[in-house]
Amino acid sequence: MHRTTPLLALLAFLLPLPAFAAESEGDMAMVAAYFAGSLLVTILIFLMFREILCWYWKINEGLGLLRAIRDELETLNRAPTRTAAAPAPGDTPEPNKTRSRLGMQSSDQLVRAFNTPADGGGE
Repeated sequence: MHRTTPLLALLAFLLPLPAFAAESEGDMAMVAAYFAGSLLVTILIFLMFREILCWYWKINEGLGLLRAIRDELETLNRAPTRTAAAPAPGDTPEPNKTRSRLGMQSSDQLVRAFNTPADGGGE
């Protein structure tokens, strides 16, 4: 849709304007009244067609969704970021004390399986 559409509608209403020959003050008042009336009708028609086109092409719905996305992004950007602090070089992490006994046995078996010598001789 071209941006010149409202301008063309305005010109269509104002084209008969030169037909009035302003020879006296009464004619000038009639020209001003015609101009004001045609301008008001043009604005009303433009607003009416704008709403119809925005409804038809779902522009208002799309704008609402874009505003919701913008608000969510602003909320996410304002939230503080949580980063895990890296342990100091000399610190050793504590073992996980919530493991079950079976879990500890499984991890011990995996450690033994991967720490065996390459020749298969075992420990």
